[in-house]
Amino acid sequence: MRRMERHCDNVIRFFARHFVSLACVHEPPAEATKADIGTFDISGFIMSVRACWFWVTAGHVIDEVDKLLAKGRRITQCGLLDSWGEGAQYQNTLPVEYEELRKGRIGAEHDFDCAIYPLSLLYRQALERNNVQALNEDSWSAAPGPESVDCYYLLGIPCLLTSVRKNEPGGGPRVQVWPECTFHYVEPLVEHPAHFSGEPAPRIYGRIHVEKPQLLPHIKGMSGGPLFAMKRDPEGRVRYWLAGIQSSWHKPTRTIAACPVKPLADALARVIEQAGE
Repeated sequence: MRRMERHCDNVIRFFARHFVSLACVHEPPAEATKADIGTFDISGFIMSVRACWFWVTAGHVIDEVDKLLAKGRRITQCGLLDSWGEGAQYQNTLPVEYEELRKGRIGAEHDFDCAIYPLSLLYRQALERNNVQALNEDSWSAAPGPESVDCYYLLGIPCLLTSVRKNEPGGGPRVQVWPECTFHYVEPLVEHPAHFSGEPAPRIYGRIHVEKPQLLPHIKGMSGGPLFAMKRDPEGRVRYWLAGIQSSWHKPTRTIAACPVKPLADALARVIEQAGE
């Protein structure tokens, strides 16, 4: 059992070289009398297009944060957490400005549910020092469709597995958060599930297995995580591609819907080409 657990952890850390989450602390207005501190962790990943790096997540999670801010909450700490993968040496987050990040919201929840944040050379160098590897054209340009993949796997941070500790003043950081990254088998679905009929934009569908490492009643927090396509080549080697961005799920049937990555990447490539002309 322990050998299997170590193997699973090694597999997660291998794929988590591409995984970078957003960790934030939010508080009530400065004039509030009660220090009601909250946190959130957003699943995301690093993708490169024409050698430009982007942090990518689901757009609707940015909408959810905006709703918090509309109620008067304020973000007091915000940073990219890049220590998930193998070879990571540094545990500190990379500070980012949420107001800048939210400008990358694209589409709406039921069309292209995506948010992107272009990363400067400084951020890229910092991520590379922690062995973060961007998913480039080799990873997303030729991802096979659901009719030809062996399976999918979804990587993300279920909020149910995130531990939060609030310290007393003078006792260290005001809030300490321990999120947990999990990796779940997803059975490809070729047919369009009836319960997702209201989504006009293309989606990748699959039935997620959430029994291991423990049964999850829901997968809230995994939106924005990368969906990897897996397939064995003729020599028996397992290959993987970035196929989609986790967007939504239907709890009764444990069916997920992910936005295909290639249309986004192709659009970014055109923008980059036009900017260079």
